[in-house]
Amino acid sequence: MLQLKEAGIRVVSADPEDHSDDESSWGELIRYLRGKAAEDEVKNIRHRTMGGRRAKATGDPEKGIPPMLICGGHSRYGYKWVTNDKGRKIGTEPDHTVIYVSQDGIEWTGVDVIKFLFQSSANGATIKRIAVTLNEMGVPSPYKLKGIQRRDAHKAIWQPSAIARMLRDKGYAGEVTLFKEKVVGKRSNAKRPGAKSEIREKTDPSEQVTIEIPSIISIELYQQVQKQLDKNKRQAGRNNKNPEDFLMRSGLAFCGYCGSRMMGKRRVRKNKNGTETPLFGYTCIGRYGQLEKCKGCWIDARIVDRATWEKVIEIIDNPEVVDEAVTKKRKKDPTAGNRVKIKTKIKEIEAQQETFRTQLRDLMLKGVLDQGTQEFLSTELKQLSERLQEWNTKLIENEDVHQEWKKIEDKLNDVHKTCRQLSEQIHDPEYAPTYQEKRDLVEFFKITATIWKADHSPRFKLESNVVDIVTDLSCLAWPVT
Repeated sequence: MLQLKEAGIRVVSADPEDHSDDESSWGELIRYLRGKAAEDEVKNIRHRTMGGRRAKATGDPEKGIPPMLICGGHSRYGYKWVTNDKGRKIGTEPDHTVIYVSQDGIEWTGVDVIKFLFQSSANGATIKRIAVTLNEMGVPSPYKLKGIQRRDAHKAIWQPSAIARMLRDKGYAGEVTLFKEKVVGKRSNAKRPGAKSEIREKTDPSEQVTIEIPSIISIELYQQVQKQLDKNKRQAGRNNKNPEDFLMRSGLAFCGYCGSRMMGKRRVRKNKNGTETPLFGYTCIGRYGQLEKCKGCWIDARIVDRATWEKVIEIIDNPEVVDEAVTKKRKKDPTAGNRVKIKTKIKEIEAQQETFRTQLRDLMLKGVLDQGTQEFLSTELKQLSERLQEWNTKLIENEDVHQEWKKIEDKLNDVHKTCRQLSEQIHDPEYAPTYQEKRDLVEFFKITATIWKADHSPRFKLESNVVDIVTDLSCLAWPVT
């Protein structure tokens, strides 16, 4: 009520005995108390609302109430709300309604669009490129599909920002995290005078609740896309005006003194005849630190890039170096001894079961099986069956671990196959790899450079963490043919 008064609005009471509308001390006290009560009621309503939302999200296992998704507003693109008999939203599911038909007659659903988004990103397409493709095809954007009128001047087309949010949304992989943010206050809204906007901050993971929903994509594809998005962010052309002049930019070259990453930097050398010669090199970003500055170093990018490409060809021609490195660091099968012991134990239990069953059968045939003996043998057989189930479960778990360990061999074979295919292309006299093809191969073979000043020997050192190649064969975006 004080805020109404400050805004020049007079409150008039219909009750003459109320006194909340006069200027007396009693009236001011009444206005203050009622304003305070109204403020407290707003807080209580919010508290009850948030408590109810959290109770719905967590469920109650003791009462048999499962966790439920909090449904409100518009559903995710590619999903639709599931309602009960009363029309209330109780969940969500993929929407297979046709929303677009291409010129060649192919029908697209919202689910197909989501799969296209994630698969395109995983294959290396940028967010902007995906947006342009969808707009050229005429696929309905989220605004068009839901019939929402934009409040700003932008058209209701596919915007890169919307696609970025969708690609970061783990809900498409079947996991929705609720209560990720909380309101901690309000501040004045510069765009709307007199209005207040909420101040939000991220909550602790212990306060968050994760709900499972039907997925459209696999968790593996989602994780692959997150890696690709991070990679695109690091290598964005806006971070370097001459990105293709530096093969080892964006985190592949490091300072040998402080360990900081080195960035590609363009210099200009003025010649005696008045002309200028552009120089491209790597320089330590530690030189620009605010606290402890590294004296840093600088090296001609052509020297490092040339040696890096030679390193790539060396590995392609000799993939055995990958085998040797993996063999040195690879541990023996961690389940070999366990699996032998478990299988032995299973055989022992099965033999005991057979013995008890034989005894039970013989006593029944002879007609001398009494109640006590029957209960004893039955109890023993039941216990043996439970123990057998436990050991079989352990065997399955160990077999799973063994299969993961064994996959390394398959991945090594994939590396050899990839190297053979690449070797044919690299040594083709008519073949000239593009910058992106070179960059993809450098990342595929995990090559990094450590650089020192000119008075240091060696001037730089190239290393290839080939062990990681067998754990991440998806990092090669360049299609090998």
